[in-house]
Amino acid sequence: MFISLRQLFEARRYGVRRAVDLAQLRVRFAGQPDGGQATLAERDLAIRLRDLKTRLAAAFGDVTACAACARNCPPPAGRWTGGRCCGTATSAVFTTQEVRALKLGGARAGRLPVPSSAFAGCAFRGPTGCSLEPADRPSACLVFACDDLRAELDATLEGSAVHQLRRDLSSAFDRFLCVPSEPPHHDLCCQAEAASLGWRFGPGA
Repeated sequence: MFISLRQLFEARRYGVRRAVDLAQLRVRFAGQPDGGQATLAERDLAIRLRDLKTRLAAAFGDVTACAACARNCPPPAGRWTGGRCCGTATSAVFTTQEVRALKLGGARAGRLPVPSSAFAGCAFRGPTGCSLEPADRPSACLVFACDDLRAELDATLEGSAVHQLRRDLSSAFDRFLCVPSEPPHHDLCCQAEAASLGWRFGPGA
């Protein structure tokens, strides 16, 4: 069975679980069109999503609800004290539609920074939060707010503006989903590269 040097490097550096997630994500990105293969409406909305995500992340400011929400949770969410929602699977947030929007907005799988810390759910989750710039994160990650975070925002003067940006981002992504487009070419192969690793998840993965 052929295993690329990149796969071996990532498995050694990040552990097998994160390496598999990264391999799956690369193939999912490869299955989506470049800007030249998309409609103008798709490209414009993808850029709009990047702008909204950057603005929303800045509007959240120095919230405290996310700093200790994962304390006493079982792994992978409880690997770090904060960012419980980031303990989800990489594929659960980097869906085909999210990846399409990210790629058309300029994101590239090979340029996404990966934390070297222990695996803790999403491949990009580290001990201090997400390793990605807000514009390169799935829209779902910016729109979501748990009960504690909503309560904290509601108690601030800026809370209403943050909630409006969340609604704007959610609405823009819904519009992106409704734009006619060609189906992905290779999404059914999302696990092809990862499967070629040929390893099972072990205790030290």
